[in-house]
Amino acid sequence: MERLKSIEELKNLRALLVEEVFRPEMNWVKVCCGLPCSALGSHKVVKALEEVLKEGSEIELMKTGCQGLYIAAGGYKAVEKVFSSMSPEDVLEEVKKANLRGRGGAGFPAGIKWGYAKKAPGAIKMVIANGDEGDPGAFMDRSIMEGDPHSLLEGMLICAYAIDAHYGFIYVRHEYPLAVKNLKTAIKQAEEIGILGKNILGTGFDFTVHVRKGAGAFVCGEETTLMASIEGQRGMPRPRPPFPAQKGLWDKPSALNNVETLANIPSIIEKGADWFLSIGTQNSPGTKVFAL
Repeated sequence: MERLKSIEELKNLRALLVEEVFRPEMNWVKVCCGLPCSALGSHKVVKALEEVLKEGSEIELMKTGCQGLYIAAGGYKAVEKVFSSMSPEDVLEEVKKANLRGRGGAGFPAGIKWGYAKKAPGAIKMVIANGDEGDPGAFMDRSIMEGDPHSLLEGMLICAYAIDAHYGFIYVRHEYPLAVKNLKTAIKQAEEIGILGKNILGTGFDFTVHVRKGAGAFVCGEETTLMASIEGQRGMPRPRPPFPAQKGLWDKPSALNNVETLANIPSIIEKGADWFLSIGTQNSPGTKVFAL
């Protein structure tokens, strides 16, 4: 797919994908053959359907991919909105207003954490996604990283724009090889069409994302230990303060959030803080993923 050079080109691509994917006049059977679904056997489904839907059938079979479906279903609309009509301060205030609390356990408001990172002195800042969920039976972040990785990338990009960061890292636990594979594929797709990398959508904003795999240590889910692991050091916790937003990865101000927290950001920006506040409880608005 050709690299997109403007926000308008992203809108045009979405319109084209919507026309191709959601054509009401056609009888389609659409099967996702993106990496997550392929790993679960979607190509076997395609092969079986091809045997059933012979030539002359009134039903057409379409093989789709995750990125195209994500964009067609409204993915990266929040990025369009941010780059076309919102300042970094506007984004920060919207996230603060939504009172999005960290989904990793501590429940600290994401907007306040971003505000600290934005105010911290320094030309180089980081966005870090914590995907090292080590609690037994916890697969909330895994479901996002394996099945909807672009929502995480979109949330990280919006965070980067809000705090003026140009480097991002996703820390994934060692036991999630499929998540690592899917994230790397999603990053490559986003870079190829111009949603990550240099001069994103012709805006002049740069943001790159890298995946780092843990070595299996439970303690690396703690934020200071996680950063030490990314730096190539032994995973040992550091005393706080200073907090990561003030002195984080390689001593640079870093906004470190749980994967699920960042995946909530696109919907908040696209639909507004009031929409988000209408869901959940007064003190903890929004939805929450549970693993059973």
